Amino acid sequence: MEKAESRKRVCIKGNETEIIQFGGGSFFALKFDESRIPLYRIKMLENLHCGGLLPMHFLREEQGLHVYYDFGGFLQLKDMVGEWAKKGKNLAAEMAETVAALARCLLLAENYLFSCEDFLLHPDVVFVRVHTGQVKLAYVPEKPVPMGIAGKFAGFVRGTAETVGDEQWAAYAGEIYRRIINSNVPLSGIEKILRDVSHDIYSDNWPERSALRPADEGDMLITVAEDNMLLNLT
Repeated sequence: MEKAESRKRVCIKGNETEIIQFGGGSFFALKFDESRIPLYRIKMLENLHCGGLLPMHFLREEQGLHVYYDFGGFLQLKDMVGEWAKKGKNLAAEMAETVAALARCLLLAENYLFSCEDFLLHPDVVFVRVHTGQVKLAYVPEKPVPMGIAGKFAGFVRGTAETVGDEQWAAYAGEIYRRIINSNVPLSGIEKILRDVSHDIYSDNWPERSALRPADEGDMLITVAEDNMLLNLT
């Protein structure tokens, strides 16, 4: 799979934006709706370097507020999955570590007085450093949803199964989803769930058949009841 930095554009949830090479770094820009982000947060993002977020630079132009993200040395998650696959790595193990690191990114953001309720959680905003596996999130605000951060994170993990295209990770992603929506824990609790699942992946051989691995594709579908549980999370 082609590396993101050799491309001319980055896609963030259907929004394509040009990659800008400047001063030895790689940047992409998004236009922000200023009503979605308070001024104090802009100042914090410009001046405080939260370790869990990509560095951001704000520029007011005639067309509005544009935000430039510095992602030099990082790949979008979908591209990193391709790199792992080419190297023959266990995709489920890599993904378990990555989503656990993403939970830590959100915890770091909370330490900077951010409410994570308005964070877009989507594979396109997750970036992984090529040589170290460090994970950072591109902060993109969106309208908060009733499900809260726990439900949003659970839905994100479930959605990565399609991005990764790996049977083992699809099964574990479904298990993580169920554990989160059944427990409705805060981010610290989600991180513990992810550590436990990561331990399971490393300690267990992927079985031919097990209670976790579905017997057929139909068993992997999330039930209507589970989706209702997700919507009821606050």
